Amino acid sequence: MMSFGEVLGAAAAALYGRHSAAADLGRDLDVAESTVRRWLAGTHQPQNPDGVLADLKLIVEDRLDELSAVLENISSIGGEP
Repeated sequence: MMSFGEVLGAAAAALYGRHSAAADLGRDLDVAESTVRRWLAGTHQPQNPDGVLADLKLIVEDRLDELSAVLENISSIGGEP
């Protein structure tokens, strides 16, 4: 099973890319970038990890919806491989 930091890191990299993941995830979770960096490093855990994971799930679902719409738009103009 993945640790909290591993799950958070994988989601952040998928959502934002590896270079700005901590800053962008912090913005979306409404916490400081340094807090996210500590979580990713495994040096600290959030007081409510289930709450953070629930918020993260909503962020991922929203991004998935956005990407699905982009894929539909691409397909509608002939972008099929």
